[in-house]
Amino acid sequence: MKDISVKNIIYIVIAAFILLIVIYFIGRSSGKAKSANQAKNPVYPQGGQGVPTGWSPVPIADALYKKMEGITINKPSLDALLLSYLTLPTDDMFVAVYSVFNQKYSSKGGTLRKWIEDEDYTVPIRFPDVIRPKIYARMDKLNLK
Repeated sequence: MKDISVKNIIYIVIAAFILLIVIYFIGRSSGKAKSANQAKNPVYPQGGQGVPTGWSPVPIADALYKKMEGITINKPSLDALLLSYLTLPTDDMFVAVYSVFNQKYSSKGGTLRKWIEDEDYTVPIRFPDVIRPKIYARMDKLNLK
């Protein structure tokens, strides 16, 4: 059996490293595509039956975007808006707002969850963060990432 030279071992290690990087990036892009598709086309828990006739999620999605774009100084009004989103009576309505927001605004900063997570509750003064954890819990229950 031939002795494997140090040079050959280095080549094998480099090739394995490159292969692992390629596999990582392929898997990552596949996961992002799946997540983006789920964010724009979520599964309605009640099959859409929980959305009342004539009700539109667009005004809530637009109001959330307008309140969160740029720097939000008025946190109590944002909290009131987030509370109105959180207290929607059905999960289908909650998912509908999430879906519309993502369809319209995800290209500007990620999913609705990401937008809410990025809100800074420490500037200019510290505000209690009571509503966001409850929104995250409902999103987790509905598998909204």
